[in-house]
Amino acid sequence: MRVERGKRDVFETVVFHTLLAHRAFLACRPLHNMNLNTDMTVNRITDEIWEIPLSEKPGMLVPARIYATREILQAMDSGVFDQVTNVACLPGIRRYALCMPDGHWG
Repeated sequence: MRVERGKRDVFETVVFHTLLAHRAFLACRPLHNMNLNTDMTVNRITDEIWEIPLSEKPGMLVPARIYATREILQAMDSGVFDQVTNVACLPGIRRYALCMPDGHWG
């Protein structure tokens, strides 16, 4: 027996949130089949947002996020990944270290 709550019943709400959680989990998987110029783990958040987790460099205070298409991400120099994770270690940083699509090293 289902318990009604407004226009959506509890059963449908639970299923809906379970599917959302699963979708979010699948979107944040590490990329194993991409050739990147780094050994760091890079997780796909969306098609244009990529994230390097805190575990990739000691001292990181926030995750590093890169805004780029898959092609642009693959073309980025290894120094870009080092630089954005260095920024993630700076005192006072909040939420994310950000790298834009034109990110370059130097």
